[in-house]
Amino acid sequence: MTARDGWDEEEIELEPAIDGRTPLNCLAEARAVSARLSELAEEGVDRGEMVVLLRAFTHLDAYEDSLERAGLRPYVVGGRGYWSQQQVSDVCALLATIANPLDDQALFGALASPACGAAPDTLWLLRAAAGKRRHVWPALERAAGAGEAELLEPERLAQIPEPETELLRGFAATIASLRERGPRLSLAALTEAATTETGYDLAVLMRPAGEARFANVRKLMRLAAEFEAREGRDLRGLLDFLAARAESDAEAQAATAAEGHDGVRIMTVHNAKGLEFDVVAVPDLSRSLLAGARPPLLALGREQPPRVGMQLRRLGSGAINLYDYAELCDEAKARDAEEGLRLFHVAATRARERLILSGVVKPEPGRETKPSTPVVERLVEALGVGRDADSVVAVPPPEPRLGLDATFGASELPVRVNLPSAERAAELRATRRGGAADRPLGAGPPPLVERKPPVVPSRPLSYTALSAYEECPYRFYMERVLGLPRSERISSHLPGTSAFSASGDGATAPSEREERSAQGAAVHALLEWSQAHGWSEPSEELARRHAVAAGLDSDRTDATALLEPVRGWLGSALRERIATGAARARAEVPILLGVGDTVLRGSIDLLVEREGEPPLVIDYKIDRLDGSSLEERAARYETQRTIYALAVAESLGVDEVEVAYVFLERPEEPALAVLGSTEMESGRAYLAAAIARIGRGEFPVVPVEDRNWALCRGCPALGRLCSGPPEAASGLN
Repeated sequence: MTARDGWDEEEIELEPAIDGRTPLNCLAEARAVSARLSELAEEGVDRGEMVVLLRAFTHLDAYEDSLERAGLRPYVVGGRGYWSQQQVSDVCALLATIANPLDDQALFGALASPACGAAPDTLWLLRAAAGKRRHVWPALERAAGAGEAELLEPERLAQIPEPETELLRGFAATIASLRERGPRLSLAALTEAATTETGYDLAVLMRPAGEARFANVRKLMRLAAEFEAREGRDLRGLLDFLAARAESDAEAQAATAAEGHDGVRIMTVHNAKGLEFDVVAVPDLSRSLLAGARPPLLALGREQPPRVGMQLRRLGSGAINLYDYAELCDEAKARDAEEGLRLFHVAATRARERLILSGVVKPEPGRETKPSTPVVERLVEALGVGRDADSVVAVPPPEPRLGLDATFGASELPVRVNLPSAERAAELRATRRGGAADRPLGAGPPPLVERKPPVVPSRPLSYTALSAYEECPYRFYMERVLGLPRSERISSHLPGTSAFSASGDGATAPSEREERSAQGAAVHALLEWSQAHGWSEPSEELARRHAVAAGLDSDRTDATALLEPVRGWLGSALRERIATGAARARAEVPILLGVGDTVLRGSIDLLVEREGEPPLVIDYKIDRLDGSSLEERAARYETQRTIYALAVAESLGVDEVEVAYVFLERPEEPALAVLGSTEMESGRAYLAAAIARIGRGEFPVVPVEDRNWALCRGCPALGRLCSGPPEAASGLN
């Protein structure tokens, strides 16, 4: 059974091994341990006094499913909680594959998960076909018939069974489609599309406690939406953020009991320290005591002065060990092995009545005991346990304590051997099907919850966004929440509009607004260059290069016109005062301002720190004044000025901030304002109220009498959901 199989009028219970993630030996251990605990439960042992102790939660699902199948009601104690859930790892691997299919670790995780359901043999054949130290994605594409990459052993692909090849073909096509559409989807929508289009959602929902498992995926979607609201649509950034959260979240403390639950606990050995239980099962003892350990490049001894060792790695050649590197690494391995044995001792001594030990042993004993030798191999050798049949091992009684007159009988350890066979493997991999219960049509919850429309912006809030919300909340909702594009359907006969002009090849020329925005970007870039070069005047050639970088047509760009506002600022009295009296001046300073639960982002054109005076924020404006007074035009940027002042005050620890709006049309007359603590606190309250209204989904339409073409031109709702300015009615008919 894979994620792509249908329900077929049956309820299907997926096995952990079917998704290719859980090795059969691990699944066999989980079933054997669950069977023994079930026998003890039938004998009357309290399930609440049973515990399964794991060294790590790597294959937690196998033990949860096996205990659930045995009717022992498992629950997990401790661990990293949410971040230890398999669904989180699966979806993160799937998203990482979409971000970069050449990430082999993520690709194998996605292929083994229910998103594809490839078998372990298929994964091995893909790895062998690609070749050592080569990426696996080209081999997958070739196996799926979507590429002709050169492989080391392409004949391996022919050994993949046709059903598996069909899985790879569908997976490769889905990933290619998601990668193509990814930039146009929000991070939450991309996560949802990845889980639904691969069939991962149905695979999870069909498992025991499927709704609870899929809740982990839903939470990941919420985290993705919250990340995008603060940091923007950055899939790679989201994956780094999730990895950092998983690493930084502290492991939960162990619980001595769970109120209202009488099932079998699953916990790590570390969390069980200091606790005791009637029945303790310790599986996975075949794991190497040095599993996951990698030799460091630099090794230091513990003595004083310490010995030093390092490894020099060379491209295309073998590594060279320098100084005491080999000896220090051997000592570190010995210490790690001792720690692993101490951990096993902790696990074994948690049992009061019964101790169940489980592990996979090799058919033949090893030649020698190494630091990495697993615990189960050490036990088998020390106790003389047979490797191919059930047996009972007699353990001599302990000697009584000195002065204690007592005798003890010998103990016996029953050993059950679960021999590998094709029949046993088929039993573990079997999919159990049962007829679906009769239910009237329309009864029961839907398999997936319908996605609700967003009520928060799909991009980070900035002072520009808040200003747009103040002007028209409804347009803000259309453009920044729903993400609808700017409308250009209004024809040129309407007041204040202009038609598109077409070039000879039929291409649409940029609008006046777009060209004006590009000119502003070029001027700001030239001003930044000038400040970095001691307020030098840029050359015309440099102006043309910045214009092209901003998106302007090089043939139509007037370099002199771009340099005119720059020259005006360079000759202004305020610029002269900054150059002579500033202790420090920085251009394009990024700012982050926390207001409530929201982070506002932006940048300051020029931040000047002065001795004995408040910091000065310079903001260049390329607005055409058209006869307006500087005070009237500066009043439009009141929200922006408040954000500047609050960010600088918090960053530099000052009580006053001066903000200057320099309209480059008249650079000799900057609009200056000094904001103190009272003004800034009042501004913060205003920002918090505006953000709260956005969070509550308050997006009213501006009253008709306040609408004009400067506000409404290009709005996605104009002529569709909103009538626009009063004079628009006749033009839209």
